[in-house]
Amino acid sequence: MTIRSNDRPFPPIPKMLLEALNERFPERCPDILWEDREVWAKFGERRVVRFLNSEFKRQNENILNREES
Repeated sequence: MTIRSNDRPFPPIPKMLLEALNERFPERCPDILWEDREVWAKFGERRVVRFLNSEFKRQNENILNREES
């Protein structure tokens, strides 16, 4: 499932923001003690961070490709 709309550019993502989000919302397995809602909430948090990670990567690949041209 793609969240990004190709017809509108996404704002630049600062590396420091991504580092802070990855630290605050790390990839991890659910704890057996978590309620269902907490599992889904944490999944949603991480899904947003994954999206931002992929956008950051795409944005920086585009910058590198433009510089090489």
